[in-house]
Amino acid sequence: MTDKLTIHKFKRSKVFTILNVTVETKSKVDEISKMTGVPRVDVVASMIDFAIKHLEIVDDDDE
Repeated sequence: MTDKLTIHKFKRSKVFTILNVTVETKSKVDEISKMTGVPRVDVVASMIDFAIKHLEIVDDDDE
């Protein structure tokens, strides 16, 4: 057994931009980030990707 900590360098393949959310939403995302150890930017990206894939748009005029 060796007493080494190995850290692998990586580059993000995506470019990120600012997204405005409420203070309450940011707090919830921060909590999830802390619980999982996943950076906030990755938590938000995953949530938005999931939401887009499961989105249903309803035209209220058709009802």
